[in-house]
Order: sequence, then C-alpha cells, then structure tokens
Amino acid sequence: MRESHLTDIRPPFTDQRGEILNLLDLPLGSVSLITSGAGAVRANHYHKTDWHYCFMQKGAMDYYYRPVGATAAAKYIRVEEGRMVYTPSMEEHAMVFTSDAEMWCFAGNPRTSKDYESDTVRVPSIVPSSAPV
Repeated sequence: MRESHLTDIRPPFTDQRGEILNLLDLPLGSVSLITSGAGAVRANHYHKTDWHYCFMQKGAMDYYYRPVGATAAAKYIRVEEGRMVYTPSMEEHAMVFTSDAEMWCFAGNPRTSKDYESDTVRVPSIVPSSAPV
C-alpha cells in the first residue's frame, strides 16, 4: 500500500491547438468536482475500500492524514493549485481549505449516496486545534 502524498502529473501534450493535461490513466468509479469556501473543513473520515486522487484546480488546502486508529498527530501536506494528492483506503484524512477552491476528486468506487455511505467511516476531527481554519 502506498502512503498518501503529492502525486506528480506528467507534462502536458502541447501543439499548435493547445494542450492536453492527462491527470490519471486508470479505471475509475467516479469523478467529482468539489467546491469549497475558505475555511471549510471536509472529510474527517476514512474509506474501507475506496481510494481517491484529488486535483486542486483552483485554490489550496491543508491535507491531514494518518493510519486508521492512530493516536499520533496527523501529518499534513499543503496542496496548492495544479497539484494532486492520493488517499489510499484505510487512512483517516481531513481537508482544510485555506482559500476558495475547486477540486476534482477521482475515486475508485462509485460515489452514489448508498455506495459512499456504506464505505465511509467518520472519525473525530484529526485537524489539530492549533491549525488555522
């Protein structure tokens, strides 16, 4: 299993017409566009089987993560515009948006309400109380 981290995106294909930026080349269950206002907090959960890549199209967030059940403080990564972060299954994660944001989420499982809720386990906040929200 791979640890959550910022994911490199290969350079775009460019010609006289413009460019194509390929974000992922793998089978997906869903693609979502998520908008968030500055200060919004999302997640504080983990997925039993699902995983996702989140590409920050506009804005930025602090992404917190740790193994399921860990009591140590969560690690965090600043995810800025044009960057992508990977979340494996069985990893607690939270997102604190530091500015208004638009983020694409590419998930392995379908994201119907029923599928999502049966695979998602909510946890108490893993965002430190000292974190700017």
